[in-house]
Amino acid sequence: MIAGLDGKIWGMSEVPGVDYAGPIDPSIARNELATQLSRSAREYLVLTNSGVQVFAKRRPIDGLQQLLLDDRGLESELASFFTQ
Repeated sequence: MIAGLDGKIWGMSEVPGVDYAGPIDPSIARNELATQLSRSAREYLVLTNSGVQVFAKRRPIDGLQQLLLDDRGLESELASFFTQ
């Protein structure tokens, strides 16, 4: 079950992403960690009996950005991790 989704799932499809850096070398194309800065976050359309909903896959860089925005200041857990 997908969190925050009500009803029965009838179908699901990935939305084509945007490549910011143009074509990517096929040897690293499947490695999301290597391409996270040059591609947009993957999005999925989910069709349920209550409508269509859009979900975005959270990338590691998105998690780091959220940590940096949430934990401001030198007393934060993130800052203490880098200063120890």
